[in-house]
Amino acid sequence: MTRPLPPGRAVAAWLLGAAVAGCGAKGPPLPPLIIEPDRIAPLEVSRLDDVVYVEFEVPLSNTTGDVPADIVRVEVYALTTQPAEGEEEEFSEDWLEAATLIDSIPVLPPLPPGMEAAAEAAGAGNEPTGEDGPAGEGGRGPARQGDEITVVERLGAKAFVPVTVGEEDEAEEDEDADEEPEEEARPMALPMWPPPFPPPVIRTYVAFGVSSRDREGRPSSMESIPLVDPPGPPAAPVVEYAEASVRVTWEAPDTLRLPVQDPSYAVSDDPESEDTGPPLTSTPIVEWGEPSRYVVYDVAGLGTEPPPARPERLRPPGRTESYVDSDVVFGETRCYAVRVLDAVGELEIEGPESPASCVVLTDTFAPGAPTGLVAVADDGAVNLVWNANDESDLGGYLVLRASAPDATLQPLTPEPVERTRYRDAGVVPGQRYRYAVQAVDSAVPPNLSPPSPPIAESAR
Repeated sequence: MTRPLPPGRAVAAWLLGAAVAGCGAKGPPLPPLIIEPDRIAPLEVSRLDDVVYVEFEVPLSNTTGDVPADIVRVEVYALTTQPAEGEEEEFSEDWLEAATLIDSIPVLPPLPPGMEAAAEAAGAGNEPTGEDGPAGEGGRGPARQGDEITVVERLGAKAFVPVTVGEEDEAEEDEDADEEPEEEARPMALPMWPPPFPPPVIRTYVAFGVSSRDREGRPSSMESIPLVDPPGPPAAPVVEYAEASVRVTWEAPDTLRLPVQDPSYAVSDDPESEDTGPPLTSTPIVEWGEPSRYVVYDVAGLGTEPPPARPERLRPPGRTESYVDSDVVFGETRCYAVRVLDAVGELEIEGPESPASCVVLTDTFAPGAPTGLVAVADDGAVNLVWNANDESDLGGYLVLRASAPDATLQPLTPEPVERTRYRDAGVVPGQRYRYAVQAVDSAVPPNLSPPSPPIAESAR
């Protein structure tokens, strides 16, 4: 005879049975975890004459946030197109298939913190050498995650030829040609009006990382440069320098794009003024571009080949034909060159650089004459004190003495003295002497200040 279970045991048995039955149950499959490098951001592209600089930072993480990133290389592509009015470039498989691979940079993992500190202490930095891995398409050695990379492309003739993205196959074109043309409606009569200017041909760049499983990461933003004729350069600038600044001036080239302004407005004569008057209140038939601006560079030591990194601008683009460089280091060579920057819609282009004007900054500037010279007679000596000069390159002071009222002052100290006092013990009691002090700087050769106002005193 079978007895029924007590109520508490019956519930426990039911729960156990349900748990056992659920052990082998299958749920919906989880999506596979795709690991790919994080997106490259930002991507900066600039054109200087016929050279394009593409700058970016190698990702340090994956899209999942894991570090270090699973990335073995970064690929940079470029494509020249003729966009339609209001059309924007969009990344697609067709775009990538039509684009040109301009560089492929092998990527190594970042150095461990301890090794990075040791490399910096040794002065070697964390730059990988060519022995660390194979070179990329551009012949460069591998980079490391987190490195800042600059890809340089010199624009050749092929780069100016636009390509149609997603062009139909020839077979499809033949089929379309065999179809009977539909009867076209008679065009509506419209007033004569010139067609709008087409947008300029552009060259667009994109970069992305590739994982060890050959998975492409998300593409960077698509950055474009206009393929129009660059603006002409100005003539060689004129360079003048003083003790604390270098002044660079140049003349505007004939091809400079000028601002459209009210001719009755009085333009300031100040070369540093950015005020060129209010714009015209009328609406032009053809939209006029922004006025040209200037960019100033120091090209000393860059040579004739494009540098591996974009040259650094000495100031933001401006419209004045002058630049003042307050970073004066005597002994250095400065070579100043100027480029004209034009805006083409929302894009920018810099023209070729002007001939460079070079100068070696030489310290020929004497310190100021010392002031406050006072002479005090003492037993068998004359004590001198004066005010200190405040020049940063002061090397000391020379004490001058003359033993007759009309005699020439002669150096009393063979070497400059650093302190602002001096005791002249080589005097004859009762003799009257004239004294003066000159300041000396630390330049080679040193520059001497004018003598201080002389002062006379008799020895006791």
